[in-house]
Amino acid sequence: DDVSSASMEFVTIFVNSLKKLDPLPEFHLEQLSGVLSVLLRKLRYSSDFDFQNPLESEEFWLEYRKEILIIFKNISRIAPDLTVSFVQDCMNGLIAGTTNGSQSNWPEIEAVLTMLYELGEVSRVEDACKSTDQGMGKLLSIVLSSNVALHPHPCVQKIYLEIANRYSQFLHKHSHLLPQVLMGFVQAVTNSGSSVKSRACYLFLRVLKSLKPRLGPHAEALMSSLVPVLLDNQQSVSLEHMDRLYLFEATGNILGSDSLSAEQAVVYLHQIVTPILQRMNDVAMEFLTSAEQSVMVANAMTSDDVWQRVGAPLECLGWLSKGCTRLCSNE
Repeated sequence: DDVSSASMEFVTIFVNSLKKLDPLPEFHLEQLSGVLSVLLRKLRYSSDFDFQNPLESEEFWLEYRKEILIIFKNISRIAPDLTVSFVQDCMNGLIAGTTNGSQSNWPEIEAVLTMLYELGEVSRVEDACKSTDQGMGKLLSIVLSSNVALHPHPCVQKIYLEIANRYSQFLHKHSHLLPQVLMGFVQAVTNSGSSVKSRACYLFLRVLKSLKPRLGPHAEALMSSLVPVLLDNQQSVSLEHMDRLYLFEATGNILGSDSLSAEQAVVYLHQIVTPILQRMNDVAMEFLTSAEQSVMVANAMTSDDVWQRVGAPLECLGWLSKGCTRLCSNE
């Protein structure tokens, strides 16, 4: 509304004026703490927000939200310790509520996670990697080791996955957090709604590329969940073709990890490739049974059929090979 917009203009001027002060006086830090609380409230989606077809007022609010985040990042630049501590305190309480089975607090969780995501534009991930006992390192450890990824609301799932991708360097350094994060991705690509699934497949590929040297110990758990999806001929797990390609390349990065033995990688590779080649062979056999039947099959099969049964699987195998060049070059 007009009052909020005018207030934000004043807050912007106030925060900018503090950039000249170093160090910040204690009373200004207290003022900024209050501002952060207001910003957090203003960041929250309404519980009935229409994500599919936002109203004009909701689209206006989304633009207003961007302005709030600019102010938040400016505060984090001049008072980084205060900002990280604020987000951490908020996150602790919300995670406790989620653990107790609460699902109605998704706007609060999404808003705090968004703050954490935006901190990635201001804070150095290298500094966060140094320790999980304080500062950004502790905050990331709290979030990434929690069950937030399993929250049922798509907004919370999405921002959690975005955080995992933005801070993948932190995961590389603190690999004990990987099981929870990787299973969060698996959950997203296999069980979530389409609004999450498409983005999850792309981010899963990016995260696995970044963490490729660390994936060997997690291969069994990942492959047991992914292989049925990759071979899902009936497409009970609905995926767009591009998302399926991302998932095949992501799987290739698991198989191509140097921390996974070549022998075990070949076993997993055969689990994927053999059924796909068998299905393609079945298509060929339909043409080779007899000349008369070949004509009938050819007449009955459209170009879309050929693509779905031969072209698409071939392309998927090509994307799989992009991730596991180590195996392809040895075979």
